[in-house]
Amino acid sequence: MTRPRPTTRAPKPNQQERAQRELVIDNLIGRALRGHLTIPEAALLADYIRADRRNAQQTRQSLTDTTRALERHREAARTAIREAEQRAEQAETELAELRTVARGYCPACGRGDAAPTVEDWEQQKQRAERAEAAITRVRAIAGWAANDWADLSPDKILAALDPPAPAAEARSADKEQP
Repeated sequence: MTRPRPTTRAPKPNQQERAQRELVIDNLIGRALRGHLTIPEAALLADYIRADRRNAQQTRQSLTDTTRALERHREAARTAIREAEQRAEQAETELAELRTVARGYCPACGRGDAAPTVEDWEQQKQRAERAEAAITRVRAIAGWAANDWADLSPDKILAALDPPAPAAEARSADKEQP
């Protein structure tokens, strides 16, 4: 069986001394008011009052130091909070910039390149046009093969496989339009 805990804590040594001093001071003040205080009792009363004043001064100094320390900690916390808020604000700004760059972000797959940028789109379009032109040239070679390779020369095959120069394309476009 456990022992029941006391409902009040045991007084600390300082508290006991202070309580005893207060009782003696109250008793001596009562005697002084009645005019029955002796010189040794008056000296004892003065000593106890000085001790109480010293304790009060030490307590005030301790509280002042504690208050200053708390204020320093509060200021440090405020500074840390301001810095954290600035970092959060900067991160939000950077995130907004990244979201504008990564248009078409796909939340399902986590990819940010779902929609290409304008430059990427132009590059993809040019690649597609070059691929279509290459397919057209291969079809031309396939057509020659279907016609029993008649009128076939290595220059024609190479010309069909290699992309034409931009100036040559312009000349051939002019020739086709009578």
